[in-house]
Amino acid sequence: MLDISNSALIGAMGNPVALAHGFHASTLSVLIAACASIVFIAIGGRLDSLRKHPSFFYCSVLISLCGLFALFSEEPSSLGIASFVAFSIGNVLLQIIWLELLLEVSSYELALTTVMASALSAIGTLVVNMLNQESYICVLSLFVSLLCLKYMDSALPMPRGNIASEKPSLDKRTLFATLVGLCFVGLVSGTIQSITVAEINSGPMYSSLSSVVVFVLLAILLLPANDLNILTAIKVISSFAIVALIVLLLSLEYAYVSYLLSSVAYGLLTDLTYYAAALIARSKFKPLRVFGIAGAVLYSSAILLALFSGLNLEFENTYFIAALTLVFAVASIWLIADRGIDLLLNPDRRATPGDAPSKLDFNTKATIVAEKHGLTPRETEVLLLASSGRSCPFIAEKLVISENTVKTYLQKVYAKCHVHSRQELISLVEATGR
Repeated sequence: MLDISNSALIGAMGNPVALAHGFHASTLSVLIAACASIVFIAIGGRLDSLRKHPSFFYCSVLISLCGLFALFSEEPSSLGIASFVAFSIGNVLLQIIWLELLLEVSSYELALTTVMASALSAIGTLVVNMLNQESYICVLSLFVSLLCLKYMDSALPMPRGNIASEKPSLDKRTLFATLVGLCFVGLVSGTIQSITVAEINSGPMYSSLSSVVVFVLLAILLLPANDLNILTAIKVISSFAIVALIVLLLSLEYAYVSYLLSSVAYGLLTDLTYYAAALIARSKFKPLRVFGIAGAVLYSSAILLALFSGLNLEFENTYFIAALTLVFAVASIWLIADRGIDLLLNPDRRATPGDAPSKLDFNTKATIVAEKHGLTPRETEVLLLASSGRSCPFIAEKLVISENTVKTYLQKVYAKCHVHSRQELISLVEATGR
């Protein structure tokens, strides 16, 4: 609903609103989110939660409501731009609170919520395009979002405190390459969107078609019984971005087609990035810093484009940006390895001293599940690795067996534990000992 409110506000201001040479309201919104992400990375070491301080929620609400004055600005005046900036800041803060709330649900509930949020976004986009009443939809969706956030905040438990007092062991070189590669993926789709947004003249800025495609892809990736391969998802995203780039190079007449393809890439990247960030933040790291890094991955393109705009560079030069973006796309595929994704999502799980083992010792929970369901020693090893989120290639390398053998063992584990997917298995382990 927050995304619907933001897109409706941009639609109400015009399609698109040019604020500077080649700089638009949608790009400004992303730039604000990028700056906020940098702030959260900086303060994430000291401030571990916004939910613990109710004043942040009420300040976010007040700032967002003040931003609604942008609806009454028919032209990009100073007041209208200032109101839009205020709305964007409030939207970012509310989104962080929403992500913190997701830390308190199970892995399967997180996946289901991610898919349902994408479905709601697709429906909202369709309604916005059909009714052409952006102002009313903006206000309504904002108030519904606030009510939902307030209800969830009261229904879910508060954060337990510093989740990661002990740093997990990580291969810093692999982890750095993975994060840089993910940033390149964000730069690819974000840059193409910013190039083509100025050329939109044959369709809506927020297309319901691209939203539906994102929803379908998310449902395929997150919900079925087969295991989620994050690396495969990233390659799908990069493929959409590269195809969008090729279409853009053919002719500016196909700019809208390129925009739709890059929108699919960016939408899928956004949902999967925040899904992964929630998985990481709730068990290993400080949430605000993780969400800040996720924002940097998603919104880094806006900083690059703002720099070009400030230097009065012709960043709409298709061939210049095409060459730059192609380098990013190739680099992202080269830098991101399956092992790097595993390390990012699942470093060593360690309990915080003084906390109850039944709540934090994940391996102990998995061992209890294995004993309860009569798993063999090899099946127990597969269970421990699979429930920690390790991919089949990683498990095969770790146990020195083939991937097909790993998949066979996984199916046996699923059958004995009476589950049908990796997410259900993780939820079963998480629920043990409660």
